[in-house]
Amino acid sequence: MRKVGLVVNPVSGTDIRRATSTAGFIDNMQKARIVKSILRGIESAGVDEALIMPDFYGIAAHALWDLPQLSLKWSFIDMKPRGGDYTDTVNAVRYMVKENVGSIVILGGDGTVRIASKVSGDTPLLPISTGTNNVIPYFIDGTLAGIAAAAVANGLVNDSVTYRLRRILLIINGEVIDQALVDLGGLRFTHSGGALGLLLTLTW
Repeated sequence: MRKVGLVVNPVSGTDIRRATSTAGFIDNMQKARIVKSILRGIESAGVDEALIMPDFYGIAAHALWDLPQLSLKWSFIDMKPRGGDYTDTVNAVRYMVKENVGSIVILGGDGTVRIASKVSGDTPLLPISTGTNNVIPYFIDGTLAGIAAAAVANGLVNDSVTYRLRRILLIINGEVIDQALVDLGGLRFTHSGGALGLLLTLTW
């Protein structure tokens, strides 16, 4: 069966920098509208099923409630969302990869994509910008994103329409400790803040 995964980060874009500046943000109602467009796009492209991460605030559930005529088969992953940390995304993406989804659409920012990329393996990710920092995610219409993700999942396009992001690896004593996609910071000490902290940032 041809499947597409859908991950919605309900807390993306709620960084204090958004709340205290003139920068715009995407609230949960807008995220629900994007989800509706994505599902309609997936539906139009002939995918068999959508696997959806249940989010703590019920964004995806609200979108589905507003789509009573949706013919696309869909199901929530059997998991209890924790909210407030990255484990929901990790658990959902791992499950989707195990279920052999052809692609995964992600609503979030750079942090959400980074977390998903750590466990997604070779499964293509299509990140839609709803975060605070959005270097990687696309500002793209939800319907087009759904169609594109479905086209990849259906094998209607080849690998030329996708590309692999570069990673920045944090390696200590020969062991990969963590990875980043945009930049990587490290401290020489076990605490943050103070005059002794030295921050090293690597960008590509």
